[in-house]
Amino acid sequence: MRYSNLRKIHLLALSMFALIATSCGILTDQGFIVFVTGNEGDRDIAVIRPDGTDYQLIIGHEADDFAPVWSSDGRRLAYLSNRDGNVEVYVTLVIDSKGDFSQELSMRVTNTGVDETEVIWSPDGKRVAYVSPDGMNNSHLYWVDLDSLRPNRLIFDKYAEIDPAWSPSGEWISFTVLDSEGTSQGIFMRNPGGVNSLQVTQTADYSSTWSPDGKKLAFVSKRDGNSEIYIVDVGQDGSFSQTLNITNNPANEWSPVWSADSKRIVFLSDRAESADIFIVSVEGGEALPLTANTLSESELVFGPTNSLVFNSDPNDKPDLFVLNINSLEQHRLTKNSVPNTHPDW
Repeated sequence: MRYSNLRKIHLLALSMFALIATSCGILTDQGFIVFVTGNEGDRDIAVIRPDGTDYQLIIGHEADDFAPVWSSDGRRLAYLSNRDGNVEVYVTLVIDSKGDFSQELSMRVTNTGVDETEVIWSPDGKRVAYVSPDGMNNSHLYWVDLDSLRPNRLIFDKYAEIDPAWSPSGEWISFTVLDSEGTSQGIFMRNPGGVNSLQVTQTADYSSTWSPDGKKLAFVSKRDGNSEIYIVDVGQDGSFSQTLNITNNPANEWSPVWSADSKRIVFLSDRAESADIFIVSVEGGEALPLTANTLSESELVFGPTNSLVFNSDPNDKPDLFVLNINSLEQHRLTKNSVPNTHPDW
């Protein structure tokens, strides 16, 4: 009965969305960076242009709204909110471009009574995946078709799963499997709704991310003692090559993010006294620093051009910055009195 009622609400909301979406400027403009603004427990969701103009709050519920992710067409957001008591997954159907929160309409996707995390979109924008804990607080991956709102568990024969990443083709979700102690058992892939589950690596690896062309996975590995960035080729049939260490440094590296052309990876490293941004070719070689300061950078996201948005904390609170990876020019986007985090572009 619950799924039937949710589907009726969804169909009504979708009809409203089709009628008025064309009048909502944000929904048709891919030039915005979305992010979270405010202190934990009272966060809102806002957008801003890469040049720092057109700052707008677009989700200003009294609850805690956070972790927004753009759909691939830039027309909708998936995000997390505790507006109904616990943290659930929501998807926007209407965002008013003038900041009128009374016109913001979101669909609740999950209804579990537990706290969801790590929401991601499928490339076609028809499904979302997320992580949800069981009664023993073990994390498991689920995916939902937005037409039915019926949750589907991705895999049943593992202890716990985290770090979902959807392949650009939509055929595979990569993820990390954890043992009973919470230690990574490697990177796996499974096709949602299918029967194939493949183990890509067998060591303490995590944070897999697909190249935009869908031909490679980058991930973080501790197989050599410290955290390094590795890549592996993935065939259309799910086959994969030997892994390649592309950082190979005694420092720790993490948070790999692909360039739009799939030829380079930016990442964070503690080679200096703080977390700085570096870039390296997927063929390996010398990694070049993009930032070098005493601050700690985090939350890297590539934009549609050769620019990054990231977090840094010049005033003991996180703010957003944009960096051009060619010129190394950077500028600060946010300057208000509250933390600004979780960017997506």
